[in-house]
Amino acid sequence: MAKTVFVPRGVDVIPLDKDKKWDWKPVSKLTVGSMVTGGDILGSVYENSLFKDHRVMVPPGISGRLEYIAPEAPHTIDDEIATIDFNGKKIRLTMV
Repeated sequence: MAKTVFVPRGVDVIPLDKDKKWDWKPVSKLTVGSMVTGGDILGSVYENSLFKDHRVMVPPGISGRLEYIAPEAPHTIDDEIATIDFNGKKIRLTMV
């Protein structure tokens, strides 16, 4: 069984570099028009040797039709990787 790693209280960690490009890989079965809901995996990025495949998910409480999914390519953590139509409102998702 894999050991779960948490950052203990009071420990300072270096924030992610907002200029770094991360290798984004969307889930292959997702296309524009797909219905998604909170917890669905949109794609993943390789973060480091500790976290490896970091999954990017739809936030809890959000569901709707996928209007945009970024292609496989390097993106910054602030780039738009998906847009969801949530009750007529456009929800823009990034990697953070």
